[in-house]
Amino acid sequence: MPAPVLVTLPPPETMPFKVRIRPALVLNVPIPAVVPGDLHAIPLLSDDLCMVVRQGHPLLRRRRLRLPDLVDAQWLLPGPGVAARRSVEALFVQAGLPPPQVAVEVSNTATPFVDLLAQSDLVSLQSLSLLGRIAPAAGQQLVPLPLAEARFPRQIGVLTRANSVLPPLARRFIELLAETSGESR
Repeated sequence: MPAPVLVTLPPPETMPFKVRIRPALVLNVPIPAVVPGDLHAIPLLSDDLCMVVRQGHPLLRRRRLRLPDLVDAQWLLPGPGVAARRSVEALFVQAGLPPPQVAVEVSNTATPFVDLLAQSDLVSLQSLSLLGRIAPAAGQQLVPLPLAEARFPRQIGVLTRANSVLPPLARRFIELLAETSGESR
């Protein structure tokens, strides 16, 4: 009998409950930098995560924006178990700065919070490819911060068990994901 298929967003380790099955396939955003030996990663696309603010945000008026300029900013970030937040916190720590001041903690920084970001001075994270789709569609303008450190490269993809035989439906699902992600590049 083939292993079960688990499709998650976010990855199972960040869920509020323990995943007890050993799935054959996990759709993962993003693929971890170090893939455990018992897993096989199938990258689908590259999509940077970037720090974003609303058009007209006071930080955009800075002549030369630097990371220390973000110390007093209020943030909308995912919970502490999410890799994106840990990346931002690590960036601040490496620069010798206090961690970001999280004013709003969310489960996901995608679409539902565009209006909140567009009507406040919060700083947040957003997928660069999604930024081009959701903000204009919502009639809002969010922009990436003009700061080299404000981008986090990542690979979006699928993880499979290294020695698992995928069910035909799971193999077809991966094929369709690969086709679709190729179209969006």
